[in-house]
Amino acid sequence: MRLNDPVWQSVPQIGKILSALKGKARFVGGCVRDTLAGREPADIDMATPLKPAAVMGILKKRGFTVLPTGFLYGTVTVLTGDDRFPTIEITTLRRDIENDGRRPKVVYTKDWEEDAARRDFTFNALYADFDGTVYDYCGGVRDLNDGRVRFIGDPAQRIGEDCLRILRYFRFLARFDAEPDAATMDACRSGGGGLARLSLDRTRRELFKLVESDNAARGLSAMNDAGLLETYFPAQGLPVLSRFLRLFPAARLPFRLAALYGVTPEGTEAATQRWQLSKTQRKPMMLAASFDRSKPPESYTDNDVFRFAVLFRETGTDEVSSLLASVDDNDGWLSLGEKCRGVEIPPFRFFGGDLTELVKKNQIKAALAQVHEHWLAENGRIGRAGLLDFARERFTPRR
Repeated sequence: MRLNDPVWQSVPQIGKILSALKGKARFVGGCVRDTLAGREPADIDMATPLKPAAVMGILKKRGFTVLPTGFLYGTVTVLTGDDRFPTIEITTLRRDIENDGRRPKVVYTKDWEEDAARRDFTFNALYADFDGTVYDYCGGVRDLNDGRVRFIGDPAQRIGEDCLRILRYFRFLARFDAEPDAATMDACRSGGGGLARLSLDRTRRELFKLVESDNAARGLSAMNDAGLLETYFPAQGLPVLSRFLRLFPAARLPFRLAALYGVTPEGTEAATQRWQLSKTQRKPMMLAASFDRSKPPESYTDNDVFRFAVLFRETGTDEVSSLLASVDDNDGWLSLGEKCRGVEIPPFRFFGGDLTELVKKNQIKAALAQVHEHWLAENGRIGRAGLLDFARERFTPRR
């Protein structure tokens, strides 16, 4: 079979790389799989019978910058300068002769089928020429069409070679909305003890891709059925995440994690420490978790709605209201989100510098908060002149 207009044909630098290698390379893995599935590939990988040193030498002579990113395992990375695909990984055909689950010992080969046989899933062992001709040595096209995630050969053996494949299995179940099969689930259960040997970076990268996927709840549910979910996430958060994604399918990672961890300050701190979240990731989670939900949204006044809209305007009121509706199982939060769409938020035209002649330097932050509270109480319907008058009245010392 042949792919129609594969994405690599639209990137001139990729054509130049293949030309430099005299056609002795094929596209492989995710870029072929995703193109067949009608998805935009996230990256481009290539395989070649040429050895890494030869690939580097050839491409450097053609003016490419080539980095030996995985040289010991046959992989080099080419910088393309293309905005969509700035890097291309090229790996020499190989077969693994020994594998401790982390660092395989490899020998190079010129046999494409040998290279395919050492990969994880059938649809990741698909190759394609520049013209789109597909080479399928393991039945990956059929599995892709059938919506099946299948290991190449014995699942237990594949997992024993690299325990990360357990997490990849659940991620691909979610990605392709596929049903797990009993034999593979048994292999995942049996091999689950090896997950403890994986680094946080590898684990986090794979699991966050799972949590961010369109059908995250399916993959996480399968993990739970295999008894592996609570190694990473609280199982009680799974129904909340499922409701959340039904209400807001485009939810971002921080809020998906917040759903899993219960939308509480304690849950946010637990997620932050467990996954070493950045300040950027933690901030929206903590903002939602710290919000006082004791007042039912059905009783919100116009001023309550305005305050909610202001508080969450950067993070997104629809996303936050959907999250709160999910964790509280209360559609009143959704109605609140709808009300926020009609709220106009005027600019708050008052600054710390406006207080320098009125309060001491160490009091500016607290004074600014008072002015902002006055602005909120007026639903933002007070301009700069009014705010300056309020500040002078409030903070000018009485004689």
